[in-house]
Amino acid sequence: MLDLNSIEYLQTVEGLEALYVDAAPASLRKVVDRITPKYWQWISASRFCVLTTVGPA
Repeated sequence: MLDLNSIEYLQTVEGLEALYVDAAPASLRKVVDRITPKYWQWISASRFCVLTTVGPA
């Protein structure tokens, strides 16, 4: 059984950034500021979807 008391949780953005390298150019090309018609089709066909945002609110 998983012991939740032994798990290290990230507390800061800096801690998360330390785990990852910079995004690859191919990944950055997929970033858009809206849901495109193609993304809408993909999301609509999915049983599960996670949508994330970044930047100032």
